[in-house]
Amino acid sequence: MIPGRADVLCSCGARTDLLVTVASKEWDGGSRSWIPLEDLAASQEMDANIPIQVIVGRWGSMNVFLCQADPTHPPQLSFQG
Repeated sequence: MIPGRADVLCSCGARTDLLVTVASKEWDGGSRSWIPLEDLAASQEMDANIPIQVIVGRWGSMNVFLCQADPTHPPQLSFQG
C-alpha cells in the first residue's frame, strides 16, 4: 500500500497493484518542470510535451490496476483530471 493513496479494489474485493499510468503530457508545459534532459532542446516547440498525441479525458491521466489475488480478473481503471 502506498501512503496517502486510496486503495483501488478489484471487483472480487482484493487489493490491486498499479500496472501503468497513461498521462496526457510528459511534462508541464507551463512551468516547464520535470523536462527530461534529452528533451530540453525540443521543449520550446509547440506540443513537445505530448509527442504521441494521446489525450486522456480533459488532459488527465488513466491508471490501470491489476488484481493481486488473480491477475486474470478484469483490470480496474482510475481516471484523474
